[in-house]
Amino acid sequence: MVFAFSKTEGGQGIAPRRSALLLAAAALLAGLPGQAFAQSVGVIPASAGACPRGSEYVSFYMDNEDSSPISTVSGWTGAITLEANRNTNLGFCRVDGSRFRSHPYADFAVLSLDTSCPAASVRISRLFDNENTKHSNGHQGNIYPNVSSADTLLYFCVFRASGVMLSEFPNFQAPYGVFSSLLGTTSYGGEARALATGVVFTDDEDSNNQDSGYVPDIIHGSDGIGLTGRNSYLKVAQVRNDPIPNCIYGGSLAGPNCKILAFQNPQVIPGISYWVDADPRWPGVYYAQVNGGCPYGGSVSGPNCAVVSLPPGKLTQGVAYGVATDPRWPGIYYAPINGGCPYGGEPGVNCRVMAFTTPAQYVVQGINYGVATDPRWPGVYYPPIDGGCPYGGEPGVNCRLVAFPVGKVVPGVNYWVDTSPLAPGVYYSNH
Repeated sequence: MVFAFSKTEGGQGIAPRRSALLLAAAALLAGLPGQAFAQSVGVIPASAGACPRGSEYVSFYMDNEDSSPISTVSGWTGAITLEANRNTNLGFCRVDGSRFRSHPYADFAVLSLDTSCPAASVRISRLFDNENTKHSNGHQGNIYPNVSSADTLLYFCVFRASGVMLSEFPNFQAPYGVFSSLLGTTSYGGEARALATGVVFTDDEDSNNQDSGYVPDIIHGSDGIGLTGRNSYLKVAQVRNDPIPNCIYGGSLAGPNCKILAFQNPQVIPGISYWVDADPRWPGVYYAQVNGGCPYGGSVSGPNCAVVSLPPGKLTQGVAYGVATDPRWPGIYYAPINGGCPYGGEPGVNCRVMAFTTPAQYVVQGINYGVATDPRWPGVYYPPIDGGCPYGGEPGVNCRLVAFPVGKVVPGVNYWVDTSPLAPGVYYSNH
């Protein structure tokens, strides 16, 4: 056990036995990013990381008692889960605490994630005395003012029942829960209700247990004066089940991501192995099927994919034709014979029998594309190659392949360009 403290209400701070607690909290505040909201609090998402768009996910891993462990979770507990059948992982999403109001008859609590709690609430803390021997406590994200070290100190913003009607909890556009034991699943007068409930029980350190602090009927120990002592119960209620909206910055859903721009592939794609078949029964350009289909264009032709079928007489058997996929000069070629092109085609370094089409805007694997979100010059860019823009785009400090209208891309959103020919485009994460 590192430190213990007395219960705190009204955001007045704690009375630590040692200064280590205050030092740890101060270090967290100094070393982590600022708050997203003026009065940040944490709500319990339906699963780990399933937070509203733009909300930070924070979590605490508590190494509970190792000897004959009896920690459990039951019912709906969202992102609070039992790990390895004995330890507890508590996950929260950072949201705007000022949007909460008291319930008419049920106290409830959310995790405090700021220097103070919203005006309608009081702050109460609980110390969870975790395993003393070889503990593996940890945390994720900016957990200030809470502390995760040898033990876990959590602060809660408690909203007392007010007798004033509350028809619903705030909609953060994601399912979430709060800590409460009195919220029923039935509404009798239009008041907000629980959609589901659950209980978390943590088997805390057995030896010289120092658990302390409690939220009456909601977060408390299993014994001791006022149920402050050994082991911990946390009562949970799911209060919203709003779906997380997809692609809030525009575009369309594409698996776990959102696509705001799709590129068209050239008729023949760099990196794909094509060949020319001059057999007069089926002259054309082919590539092998992939998983029984033709994902790079063309149509199924036996075991292969036909990109283009050529008229009889266009090709001559015995001539070594090749397919150039470089989008600057795609086509069917053969080497000159005695300095000429006796089997047809345009003369040049090689004889071009057929030219393939290339769209005005395309992307090439191996090129380092980036998306600029600065409203002064939003677009898709790549660095000049040998001083020019061989793969299209307007020359400048960089080659601008695509110019976006203002508002198409949002500063601060992480966009990327996928050059895979299966789905080339500009994307951002839907999560």
